[in-house]
Formats: sequence, C-alpha cells, structure tokens
Amino acid sequence: MTDTAPAAPGQSDSRMSGITPLVRLLGVLVLAAATVYVAACAVYNMPNSPVKVRIKPAATHVIRPWFEQDWQLFAPTPSTDNAHIYVTARIRKPGGGNATTRPFDIQGPIEDLPKNNRVLPTKQPGITLAFQETFATYRSQLQTIDSAAAASARPQLHAYLNRRFAADFDKLRRLISQQAAARFPGRDIVSVRAEFSQTPITPFSARGSGHFPVKAKNLLDTQWMPYAQGVAQP
Repeated sequence: MTDTAPAAPGQSDSRMSGITPLVRLLGVLVLAAATVYVAACAVYNMPNSPVKVRIKPAATHVIRPWFEQDWQLFAPTPSTDNAHIYVTARIRKPGGGNATTRPFDIQGPIEDLPKNNRVLPTKQPGITLAFQETFATYRSQLQTIDSAAAASARPQLHAYLNRRFAADFDKLRRLISQQAAARFPGRDIVSVRAEFSQTPITPFSARGSGHFPVKAKNLLDTQWMPYAQGVAQP
C-alpha cells in the first residue's frame, strides 16, 4: 500500500484542480436552491402566528407553482360537491339593444371531453379545475377583506386584490368568451360573465330515489367582462 504525500505548500492538490469554476458555481446554486426550498417548506408548514402571516406570501411563491398538492381528491376527505362554472352572455340584437342569455354550464361538458377519446384523452378538464382553485383563493381573500377590514379601507383593498388576480380574470374572460362563441355561433356577443357554484353530490343511498334535493350554492359572480374578440377563430 502506497501512501500519497500531501501537496507541498504553494502547490494545489491535483484532485481539487480538476473541479472547474463552473462546476463549483453549479454546486453553490444547487445548495442555495435547496436551502431556499427547505426554508420555504418550514415557513409554509409552521403553525399559524403573526410571524407566519408576514412571511408566508414569500414562501407561497416558492411552494405553490411546483410543489403544492391538493389532497381533497383522496380519502379521508373525498369531495362532497360538484363544481360548476356557469356562463352568461350579452348579445347585441339586430334591431338595437342587448339581450342576456340564460346561464349555461361549461365545466360539466369540458369534464366529459376525455370520454370522446379514452386512448389519448384531452387535458382540457385541467383548465376548469385550475380556475376553480384560483377563484376559490380569490373568494376566500375577498371574504376576509369584507369581514375583517374597515369599511373605509375596503375599496382600496378590493382594487389591490383585483390587480393581483388581473391575469387570472383575463384568462377566464378568454375561456368563457370562447365557450359563449361556441354556444351562440354567428351572434354579436358584447360581454360575458361567470358564476362559480356548487351542487351536493347525491349519496349512493339516495341515487335513483328522486328524493335527494339538489340545490345550487352560489360561490362567486364575476362582473361583466368585454367579449374577447378572435377566440372563436380556428
């Protein structure tokens, strides 16, 4: 067995000289990213406190885009409600004035689309699921403002909340505009709005009996939004 003599003073170890600056930089970046992720997880899962309220938004920006999971689809808390997105449109009448359509559900038909091709099912149902999640957060924050904020501060907080979700509202506007155009082809659509609601899932014990009442629960109504031109074009 041969011992390896240490490098003489002033001489670099050949084992370390093989590590290029780029590799060292990548190592530092990976360690920094892991540190930020661990810190964000610690903040995100820590008990509620005034400190968490102040720093959780920063941690949420790290966790939510890639790592957050929604376990409501799994036991022991299976879903008890069906979610719906109803669309209403204002259509310009040929003789002048506008007519308001009846609300129609878009979530159910979109969720049924994968049945048309079970081999390569479409991913479109994920769009409505994402909107349900996003606007549940919006509704929760809106309720917090209305219940906890002073009346004089609510208009400013409402405006700030709407600015935060402006991109989400624009995406929703384009989706419901496309759905309205498909529902009313060739009509002059002026504006659209969405209603988020829920209906209870009928228990297995009551299915077929006709005695289980199904009443929709309104969760959120958006304001009228201008129709997104061009969404109906192929």
